[in-house]
Amino acid sequence: MVNDRLQIVQEQLAALTFDEKQKLTAFLIEQLKRDRETKSQADEETNGRHHDANVSPPTGEPDPDRQLEYAWLRKHRDEYAGQYVALSGNQLVASAPSLKELFQLVAQTNAYRPFFVRIEAEDEPPFGGW
Repeated sequence: MVNDRLQIVQEQLAALTFDEKQKLTAFLIEQLKRDRETKSQADEETNGRHHDANVSPPTGEPDPDRQLEYAWLRKHRDEYAGQYVALSGNQLVASAPSLKELFQLVAQTNAYRPFFVRIEAEDEPPFGGW
């Protein structure tokens, strides 16, 4: 029964466009994060242990292609032009006007291997080095 449902869903997913698959991937990642948090909280209650729920060990490496981060950048470019940002998936971890400030802000979070980038303003000439 479960295998039949899974096969039907897989066949429907195969028909999705690339953009639809990206949106679905982001949705599923968020669902997995919520499920993991719910499971973690239930385990704590069951075991009688308490710890900082905001800190969780890494469960895997980020997407090496950083597709979610690039999608976020395309969507929010204008809002953060001229800023340094740290991203984890499609979530903003922190933003700051300088890289030093950004590192300080990120150090206060539990972000695992965030993606750091400076978003150039559209009218800003590209940086060519010293």
